[in-house]
Amino acid sequence: MPDREIGREQLLTFGPFQLVRSRKLLLQDGRPVRLGSRAIDLLMVLVERAGEVVGKNELIALVWPNTVVEENNLRVHLTALRKSLGAGQPGARYIINVAGRGYSFVAPVERTEGRGTRLESSTAIPGNLPAAISRPIGRALAVDTVAHLLGGHRLVTVIGPGGIGKSTVAVAAAERIGAAFPAGVFFTDLTAVTDAAHLPAALASAIGTSVPVVDPVRALIAHVRDAQMLLLVDNCEHLIDDVAEVALRLLRGSPHLRILATSREPLQVDGEQVYQLSSLESPAESGLTTAEEAMTFPAVQLFAERATNGFENFAITDANAALVARICRRLDGVPLAIEIVAARAGLVGVHALELGDEDAEILAARGRRTASSRHRSLRATLDWSYRQLTGVERKVLMRLSVFRGWFTAPAAVAVVADELLDEGAALEALMSLVVKSLLATDISEQEFRYRLLHVTRLYAAEHLQSTQDAQAAWRRHGQYLCEFLERSILEMTTLSRDRWLRLHQSSIEDIRALMDWAFGPQGDALLGAQLTAAAGRFGFQVALLDEFRSWTEMALRALRQLETPQPALELRLTMAQALLRNRMADPDSAVDADINRMIALTRDGGVPRNRIAPLSHRALVMLDFGDYATSASALAELEATARQEDDAFAAFTADRVGAMVCHWSGDHPRARQLAERVLRHPLQAAPPTYSPVAVDRRVSMRVVLARILWLEGCADQARELAAEALSLAGSDSPHALCDALGHAVCPIAFWRGDVQEATAMTALLLEHSRRYTLTRWHIAANCFESVLHAMSGTVATDPAGDDVAQVAPLPGLQRDLMGTISERWFDATTMARGEHRLAGWCTPELLRRNAQLQLRQGTAAGMRMAEASLQTSLEVARDQGAFGWELRSATMLAELWREQGRSSEAVGLLEPLVTRIPEGEGTRDVVNARSSLSKL
Repeated sequence: MPDREIGREQLLTFGPFQLVRSRKLLLQDGRPVRLGSRAIDLLMVLVERAGEVVGKNELIALVWPNTVVEENNLRVHLTALRKSLGAGQPGARYIINVAGRGYSFVAPVERTEGRGTRLESSTAIPGNLPAAISRPIGRALAVDTVAHLLGGHRLVTVIGPGGIGKSTVAVAAAERIGAAFPAGVFFTDLTAVTDAAHLPAALASAIGTSVPVVDPVRALIAHVRDAQMLLLVDNCEHLIDDVAEVALRLLRGSPHLRILATSREPLQVDGEQVYQLSSLESPAESGLTTAEEAMTFPAVQLFAERATNGFENFAITDANAALVARICRRLDGVPLAIEIVAARAGLVGVHALELGDEDAEILAARGRRTASSRHRSLRATLDWSYRQLTGVERKVLMRLSVFRGWFTAPAAVAVVADELLDEGAALEALMSLVVKSLLATDISEQEFRYRLLHVTRLYAAEHLQSTQDAQAAWRRHGQYLCEFLERSILEMTTLSRDRWLRLHQSSIEDIRALMDWAFGPQGDALLGAQLTAAAGRFGFQVALLDEFRSWTEMALRALRQLETPQPALELRLTMAQALLRNRMADPDSAVDADINRMIALTRDGGVPRNRIAPLSHRALVMLDFGDYATSASALAELEATARQEDDAFAAFTADRVGAMVCHWSGDHPRARQLAERVLRHPLQAAPPTYSPVAVDRRVSMRVVLARILWLEGCADQARELAAEALSLAGSDSPHALCDALGHAVCPIAFWRGDVQEATAMTALLLEHSRRYTLTRWHIAANCFESVLHAMSGTVATDPAGDDVAQVAPLPGLQRDLMGTISERWFDATTMARGEHRLAGWCTPELLRRNAQLQLRQGTAAGMRMAEASLQTSLEVARDQGAFGWELRSATMLAELWREQGRSSEAVGLLEPLVTRIPEGEGTRDVVNARSSLSKL
């Protein structure tokens, strides 16, 4: 094809570009640059006014006359325009954003009139290389790398799954270095070649010659022997062995020949350099907020370009950027899939394209009519790959479709192997699917992991569902996942939380899919219940409480409908349900019913060990209810049961639960002894069957000890140990983090009078409790925040707009805790708990609060009652060894006596305590005590 001429034109030249004004055409080194009409209009306005700042509104008015357009449209089109001009490349600085004003074209522009300007043809390279219809988006590095490999190697193969863009990259790379081959660059597409005997003839036809039927390869070698030629052989996978043999003979017989091949698997020929073409990068699941950010990712750029083909009204905006990013992620960044789906955006709108997990319609959606038959739909592309597989490979591919996330080779073998397909054959087929680019591979961990791309999984799942294999494959997957989840929980004791999540968090997609199957019409309810029980602790770690609670309820309903009772399984599920309900602040009666059912299930079991977990649960839940006496009774039964067993885990669990129960009940010396013993214990943790506690013992015991330190008067040590607990909790779980904040860090900050720290730590508790739906802690955080705002005289609202001042703590322990921080929720019930010594650890402080209210009456009777309350507070505080509470009550009583003229009694009470203050100078209580003593 001869070069084309442009007649007499006014040209605007900048860098390697020429802008032909009358034809609205942009050239780069003589070749047209593909731009949308809006982008070219924007460029013309900016180039014609180079050096000026063109306001945003003016640009919109010039490019979108008579149309109401959001500023997002302008920003997105300019982003695409900058990329077309090579933004980010050395020396490529053309359009800048002038903050608050608009945009300016800053490169020098030369204005000329030319006649007969040559428009370089894309076929200027000798041969038959097809002209690129569109630019390869996001493939600059791939094209450069392939071109570089061809410069030093005689055989390069670009491999990847169907639709990944191998042909596009190969053609672009060949075009890039075509001038280095005087004899030309020749392209042949083997898609239509179904008989290996016709392969030499197809290659010969591509380079413009013919070969005889007898030994055609030899004749082909004779034709190209001395030619400096590049042969691009596209789509080799269905003739892979024959292409490999012919390529080897050609290279051996033609020293100047180079071959660039595309295939879904390597040719595996000596000297072959393989380039694995990966998917286009898509935005991550979080952090994306704007269209401008989205357009920095190649997958979104491709979506935007294909969606605007013929539909100039479409644009990536801030409103749809997150949805487009989600679609690109769901499609795994596969260019063909993105092109096909994006083409529908201009027709039906992007919001109609939301892809579900089982949205098989995408397989049938058709792409461009001009595409090759195998690329006109995703189904056609996958049909092409599927036909190249052996029977065993097809069976393995279908069975692997039950996986939703990443899986290891042992996991795959466990699911696909059966009595007719042994493990060796299954593993060999798995590796073959990897080689043929039907499985994505992750080598970032010590053990390789694999995954089916979304559209490939949909396709394989369709085939699986049409066979008798489906239910058996799902059942094997469920059985494997149960074992995997049990192992994963044990690994928590040896792995950091970050690494544990990196290895296991993706399993949630498999769990969800299996739950849908197991509790569906064709599923296995018993297996679903077993999976739910195995996944219970996993659910706590990934903090999907609401979701796991619904599964637990479903599993328990299914168990009750089975003919054969499953008491051990029901016990595990009931324990998980009780813990979930408690964490999510369900009614106490529902939690209590679960605990009673747990006790009943183990009462007649005959194995004391089975009672450890239910009794542990009862003791801990009763603490939350504020029923410290019943909690202590449950602990006594737990300890007695543990003593019956020669079982280190049972004793360890009893000590751990005992440390918490003793502290909240007010027996701090015993709590300290047990907590320190647990921390020294050689066991890392008890198995989940022993204890419902979902917080690392290093965190929970430090929480107990930090609180005890404050009560003992060691305010500084208490703060340091609470901070240590918080640091350790960061590598444990959201529950651990909230426990450390809500039970130690925040209360100690309030007790110390450190408003700045209380404010910062309350904000952290609010953030985590909201993010992970930890309702019990979210209520506590709102209470803390309302106290802080009351101190500052402001009104707080949560993200939902509710007045935080209206929140109230949960009954029991949480209300007791808030009573030590503020009197705003101190009511008759709380007062009675103090008077009857039912509040355990905080009884002295509630009695002091009671005295505070009585003093406000300003009556002689009120003073007498206040003095009695304070005397009782001091008595209980001394019995508990709670110096912190004792100092507070003594300071108040000393002030009362001073006002009554009993200064000598006041000094005799307060002075010995002040001299005993171990630390905490500057904290509120110490400052108040010293101030009161100085007044005396």
